[in-house]
Amino acid sequence: VPNPVRDILELDFKEAIVREFACLELTQRQTMYLYVEGFPYAQIAALTDVPIGTVRSRISYGKRKLRERLAAFR
Repeated sequence: VPNPVRDILELDFKEAIVREFACLELTQRQTMYLYVEGFPYAQIAALTDVPIGTVRSRISYGKRKLRERLAAFR
């Protein structure tokens, strides 16, 4: 059953994700993009030429930042 209100809210949420993703610093945005696309941590580390610990840190910080900034959609 079509639900125009739900459709608008979903679109708003998707736009908010894109907007907030763009607010991340470049290295963190790149790491988060690879993570969201399903790359394993080791491959992200190789592609970005940083240690796996840095990948973990960037992903953890990125998730936390996005969660905080998107909290209004809960």
